[in-house]
Amino acid sequence: MNQSYHPFIGKVTDILDQEITLVDSTGRNWSIPVSAFEFLPKVGDSIALLALPQGGENAGKSVFAASILNELLSSD
Repeated sequence: MNQSYHPFIGKVTDILDQEITLVDSTGRNWSIPVSAFEFLPKVGDSIALLALPQGGENAGKSVFAASILNELLSSD
């Protein structure tokens, strides 16, 4: 199955307590628990998120990595 994945991209605007606030390209704010991240980003970092069914995290990482790699290789 050849699927194209398009991650949600947001910029970190705030980190308070155990929540990270991201803003998307439409200006909408999203609050995500710190525990959802594998690392602690800094304010100003761009974050790519990919929604996966529970239990599919490892498969999603390789699919996401391939998607990013293809995007980088095809950019001018």
